[in-house]
Amino acid sequence: MSADNGIYIGHFADGKIRVIHAQAFENVYYPDGENAAEIVRYFKNAPVFDSLDAAQKEAFKIEQRILNDEYCPILEYGINSVKFSKSFEEYENILDLELTQPEEPWDY
Repeated sequence: MSADNGIYIGHFADGKIRVIHAQAFENVYYPDGENAAEIVRYFKNAPVFDSLDAAQKEAFKIEQRILNDEYCPILEYGINSVKFSKSFEEYENILDLELTQPEEPWDY
């Protein structure tokens, strides 16, 4: 069985950094590049940092909490840095636009 988990330090285009512990992180790139809905879903409640040092400290803190867990001390993919091409707010705006667009009519 695979834990499929990791700690991800997300570097956004505006210089803000968010840190999360997540499973199935590849969803942020599915199906063909940056997926705004998944990026927002994964990072929405993450703490926000202005410095890499502070973000790394948070990542190490999360890592220690996971590795010291008696039930499941597994961190399959470790700590990873990921760069995104837009600010988090831009992804939220893209998602808002996608959700407000009318659906295409079906061709029968």
